[in-house]
Amino acid sequence: MEKNYIKKASEDNFNIREELEKYIIHWKWFIVSVIIFVVLGGLYVRYSVPTYKATASIKVKDDTKGGLASELAAFSDLELLSGAKSNVDNEVAVLSSKTLIGKTILQLGLNYNYVTDARIRPTPVYEDSPIKIKFSDTIKRFLEKDTLFYVKSKSIKQFELINQNEEKVGVFNYDKPINTKLGNLIVSRKMIDDKISDKDFLLSVELVSLKKAIKNYKDRLTVEPLSKTTSIINLSLVDVSKKRAEDFLNHLIYNYEADALYDKNIVSRNTAEFINNRLNIINQELEGVEKETESFKKSNQLTDIASESGVYIQNISDVEKKIIETETKNKVVDMMSGIFNSNGKNELIPANILPDNGTANNLIEQYNTLLLERERLASGTTTKNSAIIKLDQQIASLKSTIRESISNLQKSLNLELRNLNSQAGEIMGKITKIPQQERQFRILARQQQIKEGLYLYLLQKREEAEISLNVTSANSKFIDKAGAEDTPVSPKKALILLASIILGLLIPFIVIYILDLLDSKVKSIHDIENNLSAPYLGGIPKVKENELIKQGDRTPFAEAIRIVRTNLEFMLNGVKKQQSKVIFVTSTVPKEGKTFVTLNLASSYAHSGKKTLLIGLDIRNPRLQEYVDVPEKGITNYLISDNTPISNYIVTSKENPNLDILPAGKIPPNPSDLLGSDRLEELINEFRSQYDYILVDTAPVSLVTDTLIVSHLADMFIYVIRSRYLDKRALLIPEKLYQEKKLPNMSVVLNYVSKNTGYGYGYGYGYGYGYGQENGKPWYKKLWK
Repeated sequence: MEKNYIKKASEDNFNIREELEKYIIHWKWFIVSVIIFVVLGGLYVRYSVPTYKATASIKVKDDTKGGLASELAAFSDLELLSGAKSNVDNEVAVLSSKTLIGKTILQLGLNYNYVTDARIRPTPVYEDSPIKIKFSDTIKRFLEKDTLFYVKSKSIKQFELINQNEEKVGVFNYDKPINTKLGNLIVSRKMIDDKISDKDFLLSVELVSLKKAIKNYKDRLTVEPLSKTTSIINLSLVDVSKKRAEDFLNHLIYNYEADALYDKNIVSRNTAEFINNRLNIINQELEGVEKETESFKKSNQLTDIASESGVYIQNISDVEKKIIETETKNKVVDMMSGIFNSNGKNELIPANILPDNGTANNLIEQYNTLLLERERLASGTTTKNSAIIKLDQQIASLKSTIRESISNLQKSLNLELRNLNSQAGEIMGKITKIPQQERQFRILARQQQIKEGLYLYLLQKREEAEISLNVTSANSKFIDKAGAEDTPVSPKKALILLASIILGLLIPFIVIYILDLLDSKVKSIHDIENNLSAPYLGGIPKVKENELIKQGDRTPFAEAIRIVRTNLEFMLNGVKKQQSKVIFVTSTVPKEGKTFVTLNLASSYAHSGKKTLLIGLDIRNPRLQEYVDVPEKGITNYLISDNTPISNYIVTSKENPNLDILPAGKIPPNPSDLLGSDRLEELINEFRSQYDYILVDTAPVSLVTDTLIVSHLADMFIYVIRSRYLDKRALLIPEKLYQEKKLPNMSVVLNYVSKNTGYGYGYGYGYGYGYGQENGKPWYKKLWK
């Protein structure tokens, strides 16, 4: 039945302009939101750590898509290509396996993360790290532990160690082991640009468990075939360090190739291992035979029997020649000894006769020189001259030395002669043993040749196995080594800017949409028109609650009141011109502004020169005293008392002499009975002859029946609805009252309408025609009003 009271536009007609206006009127919030999100996006770009993408590509051997077999055709006779088949999909799984990733991480030490301890943006470092961490003698579960500590430089030789609780552990020297719970920690300085930097640093070092590190790199690693028709695999990794990403991909591929070759060469490795074992045994046996041969040759002092027999003959001839030469030298020395010993006086001795003895010949030359010097001095002086005496002493000493030197030379020549005779005897003995030695040597040589032939054979087979190991076809071949782009993949400035703008527009849109979706309050004329059949007088803009219209006021608020007043005149055309017009004002619930509207309408009529009376008939909750100064006594006092004339309760407005106000007075104990008395009707009829307009502020209709009791006294009713206050569902009350005609000549005023919502039919005020009074305000106040 309630639907019969509602006159509304068809909900199927979607008005895109109305929908857009819901958001356009909040344009300032869209701008603020976009600015905030753009600033946040800029801060994110400024303080986020950029990440880079490194890529590499390899070609794997797939018999169905072309492989590498042609490259090894030269070794086809060694049957190196048998059983070497692979599949691209299998190789993709192998390249992204945890085992291979873990091996690469351990090789490069990627389970250590070095981060600069910057307050604004901590930055991971890799190749630019000033230090390198290494653990030795670690505990059993070392790779399963997560730990964090800090390293702070103190000098070029010392650093300070801080644990994860930011407690100082101590100051230590670089490259010196530090005993920790995980093992011995060694911190080393790294060379950067071929020198050790002396800059201070504070690094946080995170030791990540191997399992977590593998998951981290596996999540960021992408391995996928280029297409279904090729055997090319693309690998990519996103990392904060370009160099680290490149190193990881390159080492991952190297390890993949090494593992693939290892698997393919199992047979070759086993063969090579067997050959190496046999070679060790044969080598030992061969060494034994060679040592016997060596011992035989050493014991018999042989190198080559055939050639040594000729050598022995030649040696015996040479030794005999040396014996003759030595005997000749010995005779010369004996002769010189005889000459020197037979010389009683100091006479000159023949020089340079002694064989191969520079010392004795030099002494003889010095001896002769001293003799000649003495003879020269003696010719001019006596033998007692000190110089001659000194020369005699030197000559005697030198002569003794020469005699001893000649004696030593004789002994040396005699010893040499004995040695030569002994050598001649040994050589003659070896010459007689040559036939027996030759027979024994041939037996040893035969054993050596047998062992050596077997050894060479095994060496050849081992070389074949080594060739097989080294030329076995690899599973893959590098097409492009890992290389990182200079442009970071994250954050993307253009994308973040676009996302910031989109979010800046989307967030207010969503908020407004949700608020509008959840908002069941009456907001605009459209809500009135869609839910009420009663005529719409106009909207009154949102102003201060105690604001009252003044003479000559040209504000949008004053103009809105005048429009309502003008529309009222059309509604009151049916009232006789000679009678005053009685207008009742009511609302659904309290605080919708009916008293405010009544007072301002009354003021507007009064300012236009009309004699106007304002009656406060909301005797349960009077509100006139909140806007104007009125006495405590009023109409209720008059209705209760029979003696006091009504004029005693009426006050004239100080601002407008055309406006009289009759306040509600004291709240009676029986408001409904009081309002239903005949005396009130008589009073209204009396006022009709005294005033042009009578405006009555009545009680809300949804709470009490006071207004319905006196409704027959009104020429028309103004039903005040407050924007963003009254629930739309409550509009059933005024619609029902209008349809049942319980409120005569009822019309609607929308109060406290936001400027952006619109309080007319979309025209607004303050934008032209000289109505606005905001031209003196700063632009920013106009913007945010």
